[in-house]
Amino acid sequence: YFLAIKAKLYVLQGQSQHDLLLSHDALSSLSEALNMYRLLKDRDGEAECSNTLSDVCQYLDRLEEAEDYLKNARRLYHEIDSPPGSAATLQRMGRLYTQLGRIDEARSALIAALGRYRASGDELGIANSMNSLGELYIRERSWDDARSQLRDALQRHRRVGDRRGEAICLQNLAILF
Repeated sequence: YFLAIKAKLYVLQGQSQHDLLLSHDALSSLSEALNMYRLLKDRDGEAECSNTLSDVCQYLDRLEEAEDYLKNARRLYHEIDSPPGSAATLQRMGRLYTQLGRIDEARSALIAALGRYRASGDELGIANSMNSLGELYIRERSWDDARSQLRDALQRHRRVGDRRGEAICLQNLAILF
């Protein structure tokens, strides 16, 4: 029980360090947490930690590592049958694949994430996935598709009160005008 609490504290510490742009410290904290979750055989904790590690690796431009962590999270969430975890991982994969220029994989992952979020009624997840799809469509120069996704995402972010998501959508919409 103590080890599980300690692992969660390391995750929270790593997330805070990443938010403060202390990414190398975040990697250290999150790696400790990942090892603890593996010792505990806590697949949900391991998957969540793998997703967060992927965010840090992506920020540090360690994209192959980021993809490895995401594949691990996807496998674990599939094993424990966690649709919310699977959706979050697929969305991260879509953003990573967009960054890597692997457009077909990005589209597939983002559409799958959107479908899972819709099935669960997660409005914030839907909004975030639509925003990511809008970014992908901007990259493809599919202006009408981008505009449609981003306008819908913007309305959803406003409905759920997500000011950060709203700002990101507005920034993406500004690219179109």
